[in-house]
Amino acid sequence: MRKVTIEEIRREQKIRRRRSYAQFKELIEWLQTSPSIAEVAELFWKELDRRHAFGSIQNAICAKESMKLALEDAGVV
Repeated sequence: MRKVTIEEIRREQKIRRRRSYAQFKELIEWLQTSPSIAEVAELFWKELDRRHAFGSIQNAICAKESMKLALEDAGVV
């Protein structure tokens, strides 16, 4: 077994307090429930929308339409 130093323990504790760690932990736990491809795509779209990645409401609407059609074309929904 590898020895863990106090500095490593403190660094890991600090990382676990980060918002990004909490978000990844939540995502990993959710993925472990075996969501459908459509549910994963929807979560991805929601996260992008929450971060205003689409730039405008119209672009977000267009992206959601694109996602839905891509899922249909792939036979997922």
